Amino acid sequence: MKRRTAWIGLVVAAAGLAVGVSLRAGDKAESKRKLLRIGVYDSRTVTVAFAPSEYNENVMVQKSKEKKQAEAEGDKDKAGKIDQWMTYYSIKLHGQGFATLPVHDLLECVKDKLPEVAEAAGVDAIVSKWEFDYLAADVEVVDVTEQLIRLYYPEAPSEKTMRSIRQIMKVKPMSLEDIVLHELEGGH
Repeated sequence: MKRRTAWIGLVVAAAGLAVGVSLRAGDKAESKRKLLRIGVYDSRTVTVAFAPSEYNENVMVQKSKEKKQAEAEGDKDKAGKIDQWMTYYSIKLHGQGFATLPVHDLLECVKDKLPEVAEAAGVDAIVSKWEFDYLAADVEVVDVTEQLIRLYYPEAPSEKTMRSIRQIMKVKPMSLEDIVLHELEGGH
């Protein structure tokens, strides 16, 4: 009986030790959690940088050519659809430039350069600063707006573009509702 009690005591002690070690390991893993660094940008500035760049010019020049060709061929339906697309595109750019619509499509033309920006900034992810629903207190946020803006230009953005970018960053984004209503009223 003494032997059996000794064995049970030994098993209980071993189990207790195992649980204690396991709990300490969990505490150490928690304390060693890697700091997450997130690169953020103001999506409106990406739009302001994109709009006068060659990337946007290529889109609009191509659509204008397609519309003129459709008109020359007498294809009013196709010309009308292209015209509707150009209106949509204008409203979308205004929503991206003055509200906070996502700019994933505008980043598409420079996406191969995003890993370089992330590496240079030492960040694990890049996201619009308007996209956070929750952010843990120990996450480090690094602004990469300027680095993204420069991706659209082989040299540097014009001073006019930079003035517009600095100006847009000083004001609160408009609501999408205000943008759409303004566009529907014929505003630009």
